[in-house]
Amino acid sequence: MFPRVNLRHLQAQYPDLDISTIDTDPETAYRVAEATLAHYFGVTARLSRAHLTPRIPARLQYLAAIERLCEPADVVREQLRIPEGALVDVGTGAAAIMPLLHCKRYWVATECNKSSVDHAAAILKANNLQEQINLRHQASWPAVPVRYLVCNPPFYHDEGDLRARHRAKRGAKMGAALPSTASELYYPGGEVAFIKWMIDSSRRHNSHPFAWYSSLVGIYGDIGAIVAYLNQVGASNNVVIPLRLGPTTRWVVAWAFHDVPAPPALDTSPPQRGWRSLPVSLTTKPYGDYVVAAAPTWLRKYRRASGERQQSMAGLIVARVDSEVQVVANYSAVDTNTIRNSLSSMIAGCEPAAKRHRRA
Repeated sequence: MFPRVNLRHLQAQYPDLDISTIDTDPETAYRVAEATLAHYFGVTARLSRAHLTPRIPARLQYLAAIERLCEPADVVREQLRIPEGALVDVGTGAAAIMPLLHCKRYWVATECNKSSVDHAAAILKANNLQEQINLRHQASWPAVPVRYLVCNPPFYHDEGDLRARHRAKRGAKMGAALPSTASELYYPGGEVAFIKWMIDSSRRHNSHPFAWYSSLVGIYGDIGAIVAYLNQVGASNNVVIPLRLGPTTRWVVAWAFHDVPAPPALDTSPPQRGWRSLPVSLTTKPYGDYVVAAAPTWLRKYRRASGERQQSMAGLIVARVDSEVQVVANYSAVDTNTIRNSLSSMIAGCEPAAKRHRRA
C-alpha cells in the first residue's frame, strides 16, 4: 500500500542531497523530506523551516500498522453495510504529513497552531488536495465518524522536562535545538496527559461503531500509565505496537470501543529493550497475583552521566494470568517512587493488557 523509501536511491536521483548529514543538519532533513514527497508521492512541498521536520519513513510505518490493525473491523463493517468513516489526524502540523502520505483517502486534519495551519493549507492548495484533506484550525476534538485516528502528540511537559529526559538518556548536553514551536513539543503533563485527553474525547465522541483511535508514544516509561488508563475507562480492546526504525523505537498505542480484535499477525508485544540484562536471581515482593521483581544492575545512562559504573535498581512488574507469568511493565530506579505510589491502580488496570503481552 505504501512505497518503501530508500534513501540511497533517493540520493542517486537527487545528487545534491547528502543523506549522511540527515541526523545532524536540520536543512538536510528538510530537503530529504521534500525530495521524498516529490519522488515517491508526487507532492510538491516547501516545508516550513520554523517547524519540526516530518520523519517520513517513521510515519509510513505508523500508517501501515494502523491500516493492518483496521482490517478485521473493516470486514465486519462491510458485512453490516455500514459506511466507512474518515481518517483523522489530530495535530497535523505545518506539513499535514500523515494525510499527504495517504492522500487517496478522505482526511480530516486538525491543528491548533495558526502558522502551521497556514503553511499546511498552502501545500494542500499547491497540490489541489483541499477537497481530499479537510484542514481545520481547531484545538477541540473533531466530532466526525472515524475509521481510524492518528496523532503525533507533544511528548514533554515543558522545556525543563525535555532537557532532563535528554540528559538521562544521552548523558550529555543537548545539541542545537531543532526548529520547532512550543505546541509541537510541550503540553501540560506531557504526552500522558495529552493522550488521556484523547482517550476521554474519543469516549464522548465515539460516533462510528468500528473506529480505532491511536497515538504515537515517544517515551517508553509512559506506556504503562496509558494502558492502565485505557483499561480503567473501559477501553480494554487496546494494543501496543512497536515501530523500530534504525536505532530509534517509538510505539503506537491504539484503542477501540468495539470488540473486534486486532489481527493475529500484528506485533503487539511490549518493547523488550533492557530486560535481557537483568540477573536471573531476583528479589520479589508479592501484591496478590502480581509480583514486583527487582535486582541490582548497571544502567548505561548513569554511566554516561557520571563516567562511572554506578549501581542502581531495575526490575519488572509481572503478573500471573491464566497460570502463566507475564510481563506487565518494567521500571528503573528513577521511577521506583512512582511505581510504589501508583502500583495499586496500575495493577487494577493492567490485567486485560497483560494477556496480550508476551511471556516473561
